[in-house]
Amino acid sequence: MAMGISKRLSIRDYFSTQNVFNTSFYSQTFSRNIFLSIFQTILHVREPDADGKLKIETLVNKLLEKFQLAFTAYQDIATDEMIVGFKGRWQYMQYNVTKPSKYHIKSFGLVDSKTSYVVNLLTYYRSTTYHSIQVFDTLLRPLGTGSHIFADCYYTTRVLVDHLLKQKQYYTGTVQRGRVGFPQWNDKLQHMASEYFSTSTRSMLAVSWKDKKAKKLVLLVSTNASAGEVTNAKGKQKPSVIDTYKMNGCDVADQRLGYYGLHTRKTKKWWKKLFQWIMEICCINAYVL
Repeated sequence: MAMGISKRLSIRDYFSTQNVFNTSFYSQTFSRNIFLSIFQTILHVREPDADGKLKIETLVNKLLEKFQLAFTAYQDIATDEMIVGFKGRWQYMQYNVTKPSKYHIKSFGLVDSKTSYVVNLLTYYRSTTYHSIQVFDTLLRPLGTGSHIFADCYYTTRVLVDHLLKQKQYYTGTVQRGRVGFPQWNDKLQHMASEYFSTSTRSMLAVSWKDKKAKKLVLLVSTNASAGEVTNAKGKQKPSVIDTYKMNGCDVADQRLGYYGLHTRKTKKWWKKLFQWIMEICCINAYVL
Protein backbone atom coordinates (compact mmCIF):
# COMPACT_ATOMS: atom_id res chain seq x y z
CA MET A 1 0.00 0.00 0.00
CA ALA A 2 2.85 2.38 0.81
CA MET A 3 4.36 1.66 -2.61
CA GLY A 4 1.01 2.59 -4.14
CA ILE A 5 1.09 6.01 -2.47
CA SER A 6 4.74 6.76 -3.29
CA LYS A 7 5.28 5.98 -6.98
CA ARG A 8 8.89 5.30 -8.04
CA LEU A 9 10.37 4.17 -11.33
CA SER A 10 11.86 0.95 -9.97
CA ILE A 11 11.21 -1.26 -6.96
CA ARG A 12 14.94 -0.97 -6.16
CA ASP A 13 14.43 2.77 -5.61
CA TYR A 14 12.38 2.06 -2.48
CA PHE A 15 15.48 0.56 -0.84
CA SER A 16 17.88 3.24 -2.08
CA THR A 17 20.26 4.81 0.46
CA GLN A 18 20.52 8.08 -1.48
CA ASN A 19 19.08 11.01 0.44
CA VAL A 20 16.63 11.95 -2.30
CA PHE A 21 15.09 8.44 -2.32
CA ASN A 22 15.76 7.06 1.15
CA THR A 23 12.69 5.90 3.10
CA SER A 24 13.81 3.83 6.08
CA PHE A 25 10.46 2.02 6.41
CA TYR A 26 11.15 -0.29 3.47
CA SER A 27 14.67 -1.38 4.40
CA GLN A 28 13.66 -1.85 8.04
CA THR A 29 10.82 -4.15 7.00
CA PHE A 30 12.73 -6.17 4.37
CA SER A 31 16.19 -6.10 2.93
CA ARG A 32 16.09 -5.37 -0.80
CA ASN A 33 17.39 -8.82 -1.83
CA ILE A 34 14.96 -10.71 0.41
CA PHE A 35 12.01 -8.67 -0.84
CA LEU A 36 12.95 -9.19 -4.51
CA SER A 37 13.55 -12.91 -4.04
CA ILE A 38 10.01 -13.29 -2.65
CA PHE A 39 8.35 -10.87 -5.07
CA GLN A 40 9.92 -12.41 -8.19
CA THR A 41 9.08 -16.03 -7.35
CA ILE A 42 5.76 -15.70 -5.49
CA LEU A 43 2.83 -17.90 -6.63
CA HIS A 44 5.01 -20.53 -8.33
CA VAL A 45 3.64 -23.41 -6.22
CA ARG A 46 1.98 -25.56 -8.90
CA GLU A 47 2.42 -28.73 -10.93
CA PRO A 48 5.00 -28.44 -13.77
CA ASP A 49 2.47 -29.26 -16.50
CA ALA A 50 -0.41 -27.23 -15.05
CA ASP A 51 -2.10 -24.37 -16.90
CA GLY A 52 -0.54 -20.95 -16.44
CA LYS A 53 -3.71 -19.60 -14.81
CA LEU A 54 -3.10 -21.85 -11.78
CA LYS A 55 -0.33 -19.48 -10.70
CA ILE A 56 -3.05 -17.15 -9.44
CA GLU A 57 -6.43 -18.90 -9.76
CA THR A 58 -6.09 -21.00 -6.59
CA LEU A 59 -5.30 -17.93 -4.49
CA VAL A 60 -8.15 -15.90 -6.02
CA ASN A 61 -10.67 -18.70 -5.44
CA LYS A 62 -9.61 -19.01 -1.79
CA LEU A 63 -9.95 -15.27 -1.25
CA LEU A 64 -13.38 -15.21 -2.93
CA GLU A 65 -14.48 -17.97 -0.59
CA LYS A 66 -13.43 -15.81 2.37
CA PHE A 67 -15.14 -12.74 0.89
CA GLN A 68 -18.43 -14.61 0.80
CA LEU A 69 -18.07 -16.02 4.32
CA ALA A 70 -17.35 -12.59 5.79
CA PHE A 71 -20.27 -10.69 4.26
CA THR A 72 -23.87 -11.39 3.26
CA ALA A 73 -24.86 -9.19 0.34
CA TYR A 74 -28.00 -7.03 0.42
CA GLN A 75 -30.72 -7.63 -2.16
CA ASP A 76 -29.41 -5.17 -4.76
CA ILE A 77 -26.34 -6.46 -6.63
CA ALA A 78 -24.49 -4.88 -9.57
CA THR A 79 -22.65 -6.83 -12.28
CA ASP A 80 -20.12 -5.25 -14.61
CA GLU A 81 -16.66 -5.60 -16.12
CA MET A 82 -13.69 -4.86 -13.86
CA ILE A 83 -10.49 -4.52 -15.89
CA VAL A 84 -6.76 -4.48 -15.08
CA GLY A 85 -4.57 -2.63 -17.57
CA PHE A 86 -1.82 -4.84 -19.04
CA LYS A 87 0.32 -4.54 -22.19
CA GLY A 88 2.48 -7.65 -21.81
CA ARG A 89 2.13 -10.97 -23.60
CA TRP A 90 -0.80 -13.14 -22.56
CA GLN A 91 -3.08 -15.25 -24.73
CA TYR A 92 -6.29 -14.05 -23.08
CA MET A 93 -5.49 -10.33 -23.08
CA GLN A 94 -8.39 -8.14 -24.27
CA TYR A 95 -8.45 -5.01 -26.43
CA ASN A 96 -11.18 -2.40 -26.28
CA VAL A 97 -10.54 1.11 -27.52
CA THR A 98 -13.37 2.56 -25.40
CA LYS A 99 -11.80 1.49 -22.09
CA PRO A 100 -9.38 3.67 -20.11
CA SER A 101 -6.80 0.87 -20.50
CA LYS A 102 -7.18 -0.34 -24.09
CA TYR A 103 -5.14 -3.50 -23.44
CA HIS A 104 -6.32 -5.24 -20.31
CA ILE A 105 -7.13 -8.37 -18.34
CA LYS A 106 -10.90 -8.63 -18.09
CA SER A 107 -12.89 -9.85 -15.11
CA PHE A 108 -16.62 -9.85 -14.42
CA GLY A 109 -17.45 -8.52 -10.97
CA LEU A 110 -20.43 -9.03 -8.66
CA VAL A 111 -20.58 -6.07 -6.26
CA ASP A 112 -23.05 -5.18 -3.53
CA SER A 113 -24.80 -1.97 -4.65
CA LYS A 114 -25.26 -0.55 -1.14
CA THR A 115 -21.69 -0.97 0.17
CA SER A 116 -19.59 -1.62 -3.00
CA TYR A 117 -18.28 -4.82 -1.39
CA VAL A 118 -16.85 -7.19 -4.01
CA VAL A 119 -18.73 -10.48 -3.55
CA ASN A 120 -17.50 -12.54 -6.50
CA LEU A 121 -15.24 -12.37 -9.57
CA LEU A 122 -14.90 -14.28 -12.82
CA THR A 123 -11.62 -13.68 -14.68
CA TYR A 124 -11.58 -14.14 -18.45
CA TYR A 125 -9.37 -17.24 -18.96
CA ARG A 126 -10.62 -18.47 -22.35
CA SER A 127 -10.32 -17.70 -26.04
CA THR A 128 -14.08 -17.87 -26.73
CA THR A 129 -16.64 -15.34 -25.49
CA TYR A 130 -18.53 -16.08 -22.28
CA HIS A 131 -22.29 -16.31 -22.77
CA SER A 132 -24.18 -13.99 -20.43
CA ILE A 133 -25.96 -16.94 -18.78
CA GLN A 134 -22.57 -18.57 -18.04
CA VAL A 135 -21.34 -15.33 -16.45
CA PHE A 136 -24.41 -14.91 -14.22
CA ASP A 137 -24.63 -18.58 -13.22
CA THR A 138 -21.00 -18.46 -12.06
CA LEU A 139 -21.19 -15.10 -10.29
CA LEU A 140 -24.52 -15.77 -8.56
CA ARG A 141 -23.55 -19.21 -7.28
CA PRO A 142 -22.81 -18.05 -3.69
CA LEU A 143 -26.12 -16.14 -3.43
CA GLY A 144 -29.54 -17.44 -2.52
CA THR A 145 -32.75 -16.61 -4.36
CA GLY A 146 -34.49 -13.25 -4.39
CA SER A 147 -31.51 -11.07 -5.29
CA HIS A 148 -32.06 -8.07 -7.57
CA ILE A 149 -29.29 -7.92 -10.17
CA PHE A 150 -28.47 -4.69 -12.02
CA ALA A 151 -26.48 -4.77 -15.28
CA ASP A 152 -25.91 -2.75 -18.44
CA CYS A 153 -26.89 -3.40 -22.05
CA TYR A 154 -23.83 -5.60 -22.66
CA TYR A 155 -25.56 -8.46 -20.82
CA THR A 156 -29.29 -7.82 -21.27
CA THR A 157 -31.02 -10.39 -23.48
CA ARG A 158 -34.52 -11.86 -23.27
CA VAL A 159 -32.99 -15.33 -22.78
CA LEU A 160 -31.04 -14.10 -19.73
CA VAL A 161 -34.06 -12.31 -18.21
CA ASP A 162 -36.22 -15.44 -18.55
CA HIS A 163 -33.41 -17.65 -17.21
CA LEU A 164 -32.98 -15.52 -14.08
CA LEU A 165 -36.74 -15.52 -13.47
CA LYS A 166 -36.67 -19.32 -13.47
CA GLN A 167 -33.82 -19.12 -10.95
CA LYS A 168 -35.99 -16.81 -8.79
CA GLN A 169 -33.68 -13.84 -9.29
CA TYR A 170 -34.84 -10.33 -10.24
CA TYR A 171 -33.12 -8.41 -13.02
CA THR A 172 -32.96 -4.77 -14.11
CA GLY A 173 -30.81 -3.62 -17.00
CA THR A 174 -30.51 -1.25 -19.92
CA VAL A 175 -31.20 -2.64 -23.41
CA GLN A 176 -29.54 -2.23 -26.78
CA ARG A 177 -31.92 -1.18 -29.52
CA GLY A 178 -32.82 -4.10 -31.77
CA ARG A 179 -32.35 -6.87 -29.21
CA VAL A 180 -34.72 -9.76 -29.95
CA GLY A 181 -37.59 -10.34 -27.55
CA PHE A 182 -38.12 -6.73 -26.48
CA PRO A 183 -40.73 -4.15 -27.59
CA GLN A 184 -40.57 -1.98 -30.70
CA TRP A 185 -39.42 1.31 -29.19
CA ASN A 186 -41.05 4.58 -30.23
CA ASP A 187 -38.33 6.79 -31.81
CA LYS A 188 -40.56 9.89 -31.83
CA LEU A 189 -40.90 10.15 -28.07
CA GLN A 190 -40.97 13.73 -26.81
CA HIS A 191 -38.41 15.06 -24.34
CA MET A 192 -39.18 14.17 -20.69
CA ALA A 193 -41.81 11.68 -21.91
CA SER A 194 -41.87 7.97 -21.09
CA GLU A 195 -43.57 4.87 -22.46
CA TYR A 196 -44.21 1.56 -20.71
CA PHE A 197 -44.60 -2.00 -22.00
CA SER A 198 -45.41 -5.18 -20.10
CA THR A 199 -45.52 -8.89 -20.91
CA SER A 200 -48.88 -10.65 -20.83
CA THR A 201 -47.92 -12.36 -17.55
CA ARG A 202 -46.72 -9.02 -16.11
CA SER A 203 -43.40 -10.67 -15.24
CA MET A 204 -41.32 -8.05 -17.10
CA LEU A 205 -41.70 -4.29 -17.43
CA ALA A 206 -39.99 -2.35 -20.24
CA VAL A 207 -39.70 1.43 -20.26
CA SER A 208 -38.35 4.01 -22.66
CA TRP A 209 -37.64 7.57 -21.54
CA LYS A 210 -36.12 10.61 -23.17
CA ASP A 211 -34.27 13.04 -20.97
CA LYS A 212 -34.24 16.79 -21.54
CA LYS A 213 -32.08 17.67 -24.60
CA ALA A 214 -31.05 14.01 -24.99
CA LYS A 215 -30.63 12.62 -28.49
CA LYS A 216 -31.14 8.97 -27.57
CA LEU A 217 -33.77 7.13 -25.58
CA VAL A 218 -33.03 5.43 -22.27
CA LEU A 219 -34.23 1.83 -22.73
CA LEU A 220 -34.57 -0.38 -19.67
CA VAL A 221 -36.27 -3.63 -18.64
CA SER A 222 -36.98 -4.94 -15.14
CA THR A 223 -38.61 -7.93 -13.51
CA ASN A 224 -38.95 -6.14 -10.16
CA ALA A 225 -40.59 -2.78 -10.88
CA SER A 226 -43.92 -1.10 -11.50
CA ALA A 227 -44.93 1.74 -13.81
CA GLY A 228 -44.79 5.10 -12.11
CA GLU A 229 -43.05 8.47 -12.05
CA VAL A 230 -40.92 10.20 -9.44
CA THR A 231 -40.15 13.91 -9.14
CA ASN A 232 -36.63 15.12 -8.35
CA ALA A 233 -35.60 18.26 -6.44
CA LYS A 234 -35.85 20.37 -9.60
CA GLY A 235 -39.44 19.29 -10.21
CA LYS A 236 -38.60 17.06 -13.20
CA GLN A 237 -40.24 13.67 -13.57
CA LYS A 238 -38.70 10.40 -14.63
CA PRO A 239 -39.78 6.72 -14.40
CA SER A 240 -39.19 5.32 -10.92
CA VAL A 241 -37.46 2.21 -12.31
CA ILE A 242 -34.83 4.43 -13.97
CA ASP A 243 -34.45 6.56 -10.85
CA THR A 244 -33.68 3.45 -8.76
CA TYR A 245 -31.25 1.91 -11.28
CA LYS A 246 -28.35 0.95 -8.97
CA MET A 247 -25.36 0.23 -11.19
CA ASN A 248 -22.81 2.28 -9.28
CA GLY A 249 -21.47 -0.56 -7.10
CA CYS A 250 -18.74 -1.63 -9.55
CA ASP A 251 -17.87 1.99 -10.37
CA VAL A 252 -17.29 2.85 -6.69
CA ALA A 253 -15.16 -0.28 -6.23
CA ASP A 254 -13.05 0.67 -9.27
CA GLN A 255 -12.73 4.21 -7.91
CA ARG A 256 -11.42 2.92 -4.58
CA LEU A 257 -8.97 0.65 -6.41
CA GLY A 258 -7.57 3.71 -8.14
CA TYR A 259 -6.71 5.56 -4.90
CA TYR A 260 -3.56 3.47 -4.31
CA GLY A 261 -3.16 1.98 -7.77
CA LEU A 262 -0.65 -0.67 -6.71
CA HIS A 263 -1.84 -2.86 -9.60
CA THR A 264 -0.98 -0.14 -12.13
CA ARG A 265 2.76 -0.74 -11.65
CA LYS A 266 4.33 -1.93 -14.89
CA THR A 267 5.26 -5.59 -15.10
CA LYS A 268 5.70 -8.22 -17.80
CA LYS A 269 4.02 -10.88 -15.65
CA TRP A 270 0.24 -10.95 -16.05
CA TRP A 271 -0.27 -12.91 -12.83
CA LYS A 272 1.53 -10.20 -10.83
CA LYS A 273 -1.04 -7.71 -12.09
CA LEU A 274 -3.87 -9.91 -10.85
CA PHE A 275 -2.07 -10.64 -7.57
CA GLN A 276 -1.65 -6.94 -6.74
CA TRP A 277 -5.20 -6.23 -7.91
CA ILE A 278 -6.81 -8.92 -5.73
CA MET A 279 -4.77 -7.77 -2.73
CA GLU A 280 -6.16 -4.27 -3.19
CA ILE A 281 -9.68 -5.72 -3.36
CA CYS A 282 -8.96 -7.42 -0.03
CA CYS A 283 -8.18 -4.00 1.48
CA ILE A 284 -11.36 -2.46 0.00
CA ASN A 285 -13.54 -5.27 1.35
CA ALA A 286 -11.85 -5.02 4.76
CA TYR A 287 -12.59 -1.29 4.75
CA VAL A 288 -16.28 -1.96 3.99
CA LEU A 289 -16.51 -4.53 6.79
